[in-house]
Amino acid sequence: MGNVSNFPIFSQASYFKDSKNVQFHSHPATELIYLVRGECEVTLNNKNVLATPGTLLIISPETEHNQINHGHVETLFVVFSVEPSFFDSSTRVLQVEKDRWIVHLVHDICELSIQTNYDLCDGLIYSLIKRIKQFEKEQADSQDLHPALQKALEYIERNFARNFELSDVARHANVSQSHLKTLFVRRFGHSPLLFIQNFRMAHARQLLLNSYLAVSDVAAACGYNDPNYFSRAFRKIHHCTPSRYRLIVEERKEHANDFIRL
Repeated sequence: MGNVSNFPIFSQASYFKDSKNVQFHSHPATELIYLVRGECEVTLNNKNVLATPGTLLIISPETEHNQINHGHVETLFVVFSVEPSFFDSSTRVLQVEKDRWIVHLVHDICELSIQTNYDLCDGLIYSLIKRIKQFEKEQADSQDLHPALQKALEYIERNFARNFELSDVARHANVSQSHLKTLFVRRFGHSPLLFIQNFRMAHARQLLLNSYLAVSDVAAACGYNDPNYFSRAFRKIHHCTPSRYRLIVEERKEHANDFIRL
C-alpha cells in the first residue's frame, strides 16, 4: 500500500446537523468538510466561500475558519494528519457531488468513527486521499481534452448502462469512427471499445459489492444484455467469475483490519 511513513493518522470524524453557526477555530491537522444538505459560508484565508451540496473543503492545518449556516445544514467532517510529501493539504475547494467514491468514503469514515472503529478509519482515509488525488488529476486532464473526446466521454458516462454502438458515440461527438479511435489511442493508449469495457467493468465491480443483486442484474445495469457474455468478459479481465469476485471481496471484508494494513 506504499511507504508506512505516508500512512495518514486519523484524528476525528463525525456529522454536523444544525442551524447554529460555527465560530472561528482551527485544527493542528488537515480537515475535510463535505456539505450534504443546505448552504453555508466558510471564511478561509480572509475569503468567504459559499458551500452547496457536493462541496468538499480541504482546510490546511492551523487555518482559522468558521461556518455561517443559511438555515439547517448537514455536513461531514474528517480530521487527519498526513505527510506533505503524500498529500497536498493546502486549502482549496472541490465540487465532488458526482464522484461516488469520495462521497461514500467520507460517509464510511464518519460511520466508523461513530462506532469507534478507528483502525479502519486510517485505511479508509488512505483510500480517500488517493481518490482525491485521482479526482484532481482527472479534473486537470479534462481541461485539456479535445472537444470531441469530451463529448464522447460524456456520452459513455450517461449511456454505459444501455447497449450502444461505437457509431453512436462518434455521431454524438461529431467525428468519424476512425478519428474517434485516433483520439482515444492518443489520449488513453487504447481503443474506445476497450475504454467502454473498462468503464463498465469498474461499475460492475461496485455493483457486485451488493450481495442482493444477481449477476444477471449487474450485467444488465452495465449494458450487457447477455449475462453469460458479461461473465466471460469479466473473467477475461479479472481472472475470476463475477460470483467468485464477490466471494473474494466478502472474505476480505471479514479480515478488513489485516487487509488494510497490507
